[in-house]
Amino acid sequence: ILEILTAEQGLLSASARGARRQKSPLLPSTQFLSFCDFELFRNARTGQFTVDAAERVADFRLLRESVERLICASHLAELMGDAARDDHIETPDLYRLMAVTLATLNREDRDPMLVVRAFEFRLMCLIGYTPVLDACAVCGTPLEPESEGVRFGLVVCGTVCQRPSCIARGGERLALETGTLACMRYLRDAGLERLYSFQLEHKSFESLSDICERFVENQMEKRYSKLDLLATL
Repeated sequence: ILEILTAEQGLLSASARGARRQKSPLLPSTQFLSFCDFELFRNARTGQFTVDAAERVADFRLLRESVERLICASHLAELMGDAARDDHIETPDLYRLMAVTLATLNREDRDPMLVVRAFEFRLMCLIGYTPVLDACAVCGTPLEPESEGVRFGLVVCGTVCQRPSCIARGGERLALETGTLACMRYLRDAGLERLYSFQLEHKSFESLSDICERFVENQMEKRYSKLDLLATL
């Protein structure tokens, strides 16, 4: 049984009979993270899909050869699988984001964890959890480009200024570097073709990584553990 992310119909489940056989024509196109053209048959009575034919469009070779990138890709697939199950999400945007992200992760010149954090943040924006980044999420006061002392509030889903009343109402707040805030605004607004065209200093990346990990788990109400395997490498 395959889970196929499509641009038109979202996430579909389809049966690929005999795909595990060594000489099956479906074997190359039904591997994990395959980017393919599928011909599907839909049973009018049961509504179930069956794979009639498939042709691989792109071969993400590096994702299979690098354990680190494979772990990252597995994490992205799990997160996308959860997000795409919501019937109210605009699936073309999710499809394009996944395609662009896997193609970027397949490049040796791209930091896989930076790709992961950028994907996580953009995905949250696409499924309706865009955080407030241009003003205090509590009082609404606009933030200056170089505002100091600003933190990211998980409960209020956005930036929190230094006013004592906002701090008291903002709940748990995470450290937010100036470069991290600018990066988050970029990830929110950039076109997909330029989503990964940025660099980030180490300190700002650590801040982004902490925020994205906590933000995703808070909004999705789930602990994602696949990335923990990176610590064993």
